[in-house]
Amino acid sequence: MIKRWVKGILTILAMSIIILPSNINSHAFGLDIVDHWAKEHIIYLADKGFIKGYPDGSFKPEESITRAEFLTMVNNTFGYREEAHISFKDVEEGSWYYKEIRKAAKAGYIRGYGDGTMKPENPISRQEVASIVAALCGLEKEVSNSAYDFNDWQEIGGWAINYVGILKDKGYVLGYEDNTFRPKSHIKRGEAAKLIAEIDRKMDKPEEEMTKVEEFISLVEELPHANAIIQIIAQDKVKLDRARQIYNQLKDEEKDGIPSKIVSKFLEVESKIESLKTPLISPTKTTVEQAQAWARSKGAHQRFIDIAPVYWEYGELTGINPEILYAQAAKETNYGRYTGAVLPEMNNWAGIKAWPNLGFMLAFLQK
Repeated sequence: MIKRWVKGILTILAMSIIILPSNINSHAFGLDIVDHWAKEHIIYLADKGFIKGYPDGSFKPEESITRAEFLTMVNNTFGYREEAHISFKDVEEGSWYYKEIRKAAKAGYIRGYGDGTMKPENPISRQEVASIVAALCGLEKEVSNSAYDFNDWQEIGGWAINYVGILKDKGYVLGYEDNTFRPKSHIKRGEAAKLIAEIDRKMDKPEEEMTKVEEFISLVEELPHANAIIQIIAQDKVKLDRARQIYNQLKDEEKDGIPSKIVSKFLEVESKIESLKTPLISPTKTTVEQAQAWARSKGAHQRFIDIAPVYWEYGELTGINPEILYAQAAKETNYGRYTGAVLPEMNNWAGIKAWPNLGFMLAFLQK
């Protein structure tokens, strides 16, 4: 009886070795990733020793990942070893994640919650992951409005919408088939593995340094054609300015090597954008109501819409085009949502919150 039982167990083990791919079996991952879409990314991280499965041999790619587990994955991938002092109320010394959270705090990509907690055992949301990844990759100071392309952008927290947009621009997040981002949904273990694996691959792959000519051609190719430009877009203007700077630095023989169609497009786009520029001191062609309608179409906060008349009143008194000021305020304050560098307490006259003494300022200007 015992021999028959032992023989049966050995048969099962032999079959499992045949059934399971060797690279999966070596990491003690079971059948729960064999047919999973993220298998390649999970194995990639496991091969580098960045992740491990559960004691029962599973990885559970469809289950949510906790904040502590995600931080551990990040620490392993980025090689963070130094630790900082922490005082989170819900992180006890001796817990398995105590050192991992200290590493994350030292690396500077986590801050915890306003109530002094870290909530390490809570599932981490997709927008929280976006915030962390932006900090990890040094992208916090970049600005993007791409998150507004998602059908559910209104569900994204004001503190996270810029980060989600940045990661969308970089190709790290794509959203779902219904064009939603689902910011408050818990990110799954398989999704987290894919994200971290892609970041690690980009870190491992050194970027090839382009020549000035190659960079110029690349920038111009990214620009829209002149006849398609109906308004000045900040990103296009940045690319154009950079292209002009490079072109001015090129030697004549280098310029001769650039395809004529590229140079023609560059000059046409530059001319078109110059023609669209509005002088700072100029009459407005837009009414307050039109400006407010534009702000609403961009999903602006109500306070940004309400403050529009102040810009037009200021413009009448100074001659400064209020459209320019209003558009700049939109850029700096993210249409009143404060998701960039400008905080509510940092507003000036070009911000979106009227000063208490604004009436005095306008009265002074009228003198």
